[in-house]
Amino acid sequence: MKRVGQSPLTCLTLLAALLMAALTQPLAVVKSEASVQLEFGIKMATKGLWREAVLRFEKASRLDSGNAVTFNNLAVAYESLGRFDQAREAYAKALSLSPSDRRIQENQKRFLAFFATLPRGSHAP
Repeated sequence: MKRVGQSPLTCLTLLAALLMAALTQPLAVVKSEASVQLEFGIKMATKGLWREAVLRFEKASRLDSGNAVTFNNLAVAYESLGRFDQAREAYAKALSLSPSDRRIQENQKRFLAFFATLPRGSHAP
């Protein structure tokens, strides 16, 4: 699903950021429900099913509110749906949980640069 006003390259960059974060997660022998939701959300995002991805990432964030990767993925998904204010908040939460994570820093920086170009009043769907 393509966001309004964004190039296919930007959409691919978002997807790459999401996948990169997912690939760095350690695998556990027994997965928590939060991990299951996170993984399913990633699968949905890779298929462009951003609404379903948001639902899964939101559920994962409620189950494990301390996982920075979940909030980063949630921010990417919100961004993909044009829910920019929520994306900004989710990036801030991700960075508050893991302030030195360069992937999250880069994702937020890219998003804020894009967000700053939006006309006033277009920050919400």
